[in-house]
Amino acid sequence: MAGTANSATISGIISGAGAFTVRCGVNVTPISFGTLTLGGNNTFSGALTINPFVKVVAANANALGTTAGGTTVNAGGALALNLGGTYASEGLTLNAGGIAGAGALENLSGANVLNGGITLASASTLGVTAGNLTLGGVISGAFPLTKTGPGALTLTAAETYSAGTLVNAGTLYVNGSLPIGNAVSVYSGGGLGGVGIINGPVTVQNGASLAPGVGAPGKLTVNGPLNLFGNTTMLLNKATPTNSQIAGVSALVYGGTLSVTNLGGTLAVGDTFKLFSAQEYYGGFTTLNLPALGANLSWSNSLASNGSLQVITNPPSVSLVPIKVSFSLSGGQLLFAWPADHTGWRLVAQTNNLATGLSSNTNDWSTVNGSALTNQVAIPVDPTKPTEFYRLVYP
Repeated sequence: MAGTANSATISGIISGAGAFTVRCGVNVTPISFGTLTLGGNNTFSGALTINPFVKVVAANANALGTTAGGTTVNAGGALALNLGGTYASEGLTLNAGGIAGAGALENLSGANVLNGGITLASASTLGVTAGNLTLGGVISGAFPLTKTGPGALTLTAAETYSAGTLVNAGTLYVNGSLPIGNAVSVYSGGGLGGVGIINGPVTVQNGASLAPGVGAPGKLTVNGPLNLFGNTTMLLNKATPTNSQIAGVSALVYGGTLSVTNLGGTLAVGDTFKLFSAQEYYGGFTTLNLPALGANLSWSNSLASNGSLQVITNPPSVSLVPIKVSFSLSGGQLLFAWPADHTGWRLVAQTNNLATGLSSNTNDWSTVNGSALTNQVAIPVDPTKPTEFYRLVYP
């Protein structure tokens, strides 16, 4: 064994049938922690337990011994990976957030794969400090999972943990599935992607990102409501032709920024890309960043009605003739529509008591997000509002 006051390395083989517990012998203030690196091709078959204030670094594919005993990380301890390869399919039991919130299971470096099952014995954190981590085993337990660290975490199994998923930093790729009711919340600095199935609601907050696929156009299925308040990135490839897609959504609320990139091929009149598939569409993107088009071409935006974009010939210049806005009520939402030659006009709204009527103050009108970029908008009916007034204005 070699080491310093706060670290040690065991390069030889640890064998035997007994249990192996790693603990910190001294608790000092301010709290520090010790690191034990296991670099041997270990064959011990007993359970490995990692106690508080200890980080065990698995530097060998069999660092954790045979898969018979399993490994438990207690609250305040951490198991760290730096092999840059595939580990033996060791079963893990995780507790809490690890050391300094870096993860009860932490990817220190390299592209690592761990295929053993993981049990969440309490609310637990998976951290990817550097590199990327792929988990192929089933994650189970009645507690939430938090993803932290700037690196990417990929889940490929049909997970069964049931208390929600929080992405605080880095990207979570769901290439397997999350169970019914497992809500996913992506916070500022976090990202969500993949080609799997999420069987619960998804919310992408301001400053967070959503990009279906894994570095290429792909379909991510969200069997539940989807709220987009951050940055949504979609890829398309006219040459293939393929495009990223979000499918299965019950109620889709647009917001934030949509950025679309064409990876290849020349876009032409009639090209249509269905980016979102939902039962109901609400709101609109505040900002649209779409691929550049050739002369006399423009984008037709049908996101509010069917989730698609289409390449069309340039419409005539914006008509300045005032018109009445048509509307219909369906499924708890108002669908407003106006002629395509009025794209560029804004739908504005004002809320007052019916007895009060319309205010003459222009500051009392607010623009419906994204309405200037399209000629149709869907707005959910809010029964708590006494009276809503709408009108179309230019510019």
